[in-house]
Amino acid sequence: MAVWRHVYLAESQAQAEDELSAALLQTRRHMLHARSAHNPEDYRVDPAVLNPFNDPRVSEDEAIRFSMDTALCGTGDRVAEQMAALRDVGVQHVLCQMSFGYLGHDRVLASMQRFGEHIVPPWATPRVPSALRSNRPHWRRAGDAAGAGGWVLRPPPTPYRSPGSRSHSGPLCRRRAGREGV
Repeated sequence: MAVWRHVYLAESQAQAEDELSAALLQTRRHMLHARSAHNPEDYRVDPAVLNPFNDPRVSEDEAIRFSMDTALCGTGDRVAEQMAALRDVGVQHVLCQMSFGYLGHDRVLASMQRFGEHIVPPWATPRVPSALRSNRPHWRRAGDAAGAGGWVLRPPPTPYRSPGSRSHSGPLCRRRAGREGV
């Protein structure tokens, strides 16, 4: 199962909630204004696609509360708890919408940095059979033995084929076999 969520991390829970709710409020106001100003008068949104955030009949407070209740928002520890709760109910993929609406570029980058520091490392080990792991990109620690330097994505190994192998005829094999251009 996969879900989509707004994601915003800040230094404190209060800061994250204040900044995200302010950005969502501005975004909602702009969206509703643009809809009323630029659509024909007889245009109506299909009620089946409305939710409290994009329904103009819903109060701003209720709309923002709906969005905040579904967002992954807070400190790194809090968002990690929210991600774990999603995993525990069977969610395997989370589409993280980090940039949206009126959330400033600097705030988005800072949130992404925190996400990379606090959320990615614990979730970095792929959940695939060990026989497949060697053929897939995966995360590993960069830097010294203590892990200084953060995490980097290591590409899968390139398979080596012996010179003269007939199982593959690509340019890499021809070059190794000394048959460039063959």
